[in-house]
Parts: sequence; C-alpha cells; structure tokens
Amino acid sequence: MTTGEDAEEDGILGNGIGGDDEYGFDIFENPTVDSDEYFGAPWRDTDRSMENSAAEAASSTFIDEHLRLTPAERHIISKRSSDMDPMMVNVSLLQYLDTGRWFLSVYNDELLAHSITLTVAEAEGVSTTCPNDCSGRGSCYLGKCDCIDGYQGADCSKSVCPVLCSAHGHYGGGVCHCEEGWKGPECDVPAGECQVPGCSGHGRCIEGDCHCERGWRGQFCEQPDCLDPSCSGHGTCVNGQCYCKAGWQGDDCGMVDQQVYQCLPGCSEHGTYDLETGTCVCDRHWTGPDCSQAVCSLDCGPNGVCESGKCRCNAGWTGNLCDQLPCDARCAEHGQCKNGTCVCSQGWNGRHCTLREYTA
Repeated sequence: MTTGEDAEEDGILGNGIGGDDEYGFDIFENPTVDSDEYFGAPWRDTDRSMENSAAEAASSTFIDEHLRLTPAERHIISKRSSDMDPMMVNVSLLQYLDTGRWFLSVYNDELLAHSITLTVAEAEGVSTTCPNDCSGRGSCYLGKCDCIDGYQGADCSKSVCPVLCSAHGHYGGGVCHCEEGWKGPECDVPAGECQVPGCSGHGRCIEGDCHCERGWRGQFCEQPDCLDPSCSGHGTCVNGQCYCKAGWQGDDCGMVDQQVYQCLPGCSEHGTYDLETGTCVCDRHWTGPDCSQAVCSLDCGPNGVCESGKCRCNAGWTGNLCDQLPCDARCAEHGQCKNGTCVCSQGWNGRHCTLREYTA
C-alpha cells in the first residue's frame, strides 16, 4: 500500500487543524488489482467528526471539490482496536476499498487546532458473500444482507408484514373467516385444541371446547361462578357470589333468615310464604290464599264433586268418577252391576240376579 506525501508506510499522519482551517486531508492509494483486501481507518478520540470521502480524479481543483462532498462516493471507516490504542473508537461501518486513490478529510468545529493520527490497517475475516444471496430482497454488504423494506432476517427471507389470518383464512368485514379445521381471532388455533391452553387453569379441554370446573364459567373458564348458579332460586349470582333475596341467607341463599321466618304466615303447613310477592306458594295438591284447600285432579263430571283427591257422588250415581248408575244391593250376591244393570252369574237370573235357574 502507498500513501500520500504526508503518510508513512503503515499509516497516515494528519496535520493539526482548527481555527480558520476547519478541514484537513490526506491521500493514500490501494493499487492492488481485483483485491479482496478490506481496510479500516481507526483514529484517536478527539471528539471531532470525521467526514470520510474519496474521488478518482487528482486534479488541482480536487481539494475545493472534495470539501463539499458529504457524503462522498466512498467512505473509509474507522474501527476500534484495543491492540492499537485503547482510545480508538468506531466512526461508522467497515467498507471495502476499491482499487484507486482515496482521500480522507477531518472536520474540526473548534477554534483551537487538534492533532490527530489516522492509521490504515487491513481488516480480517470479512466475507464477500451473503447467505442465499439475500433471497433477492436485499443487497449484500460485507457478508451481511441489507434488506429492502418489508423483509428481515439473515437472508431477508422473513416478511416484516404480518400474515393475515395466519394463512388459514381470509380477512373480511374486520374479522378473520377461518378455513375448516382452524379457529380463533387469527385462525391460528387448530379446531381440536382450545384457544386458551389449560382452559385458564379451571377446566379441561375436550375436543376443542373448555369444560369448566365447578365454580367457574365462560368460554375459557376464566370467570368465577357460584357453586349453585341459581342461588337456590332465592338470589342472583354476580362474579361468583350469590346475592340473596330478602328473607334468605347462606352462600347459596338456601337458608331462610330465621328472624324473618318467625314472623311469616304458616300457609297451613302446605306451602311457603314468598317475601317478594307477599303470598303463599302452595305445595302440590293444595290451594287457596293460605294453602288450606286440597286440589283434586279428578274430573267428577256433573254427578259429583272432588274432595281431598276423591269424587263424592250425588245421589243415584256411583263409580270413581261418579259416572255409573247404581244397582240394587242384591245384585252383588250373584251378579255384577254395569251402569245400573245387573249382569247375572251363570245359574242365576232375574232383575237383581236373585232367582236360581233349574234344569230338567
């Protein structure tokens, strides 16, 4: 490697700059043809900025032109090296130096001059190829892919944009419409699995549905529930707790408030007094304001009335439903009464089956 007139064999020494001279520059050359060599330009930490640039021409007017190149066509980059100097810092990324003449410039924004030293050194372990040639979605730079917008990864193969509906459905109307065999807001859950693994820890997943333990409810068993969701019919379940109606108490509202119970009507011991309606709720087969009247489920027709679950027939009628005409009591000895007619047994006849038949 050869350098400019202000350079040494293994480095470039810059003059002190500052005051009216804000810029300083040096020149070095890399004459190697088709070179795979890479170089860095470390510099001492002076808290000044380094505007690296290059140009192929070496005309007398280059210096003025060079000062206006920001950024330039190529950049010479510094890299920290603890072996060279603990004060060295990174200026920017390492880049490949093509064959030709290169120019360095240093900018100092203070009034006082500062002496700096720039050293050009060969970099090792830099690759010229990238994995999978950046998948056609980026440019290869020193062995690393610079991906275009929308892609990422070592080989630019991963899309930054999300895949709608996890590629298992189509998006429409603000929601995902999943294909058969998939479910969930993003169509990312197989149909045979539950959307929330373990059913929130309060149930079992069976064929894709959560079956909640007692005391929990919801699609994913995520909501507390009352042990008896009906609260014994005497309350309302809210967030896993029963709120009882007046006159009832207990975790499931199944106990009558004894202080209230002592003052309630007895409902003839055939019903329960409803505190909300102020009336007796009668047991089965009982009715009336105080549940004192027995309810008969029998239809006794026009010939009788139902009392205590049985038909009481009017005079001249008989039968369980008061729909049969009676026979003379004597019919029962040798016959059967069928709707007022006595049907005699064998060997007997007569209206009331009282006459014996004789055979010759």
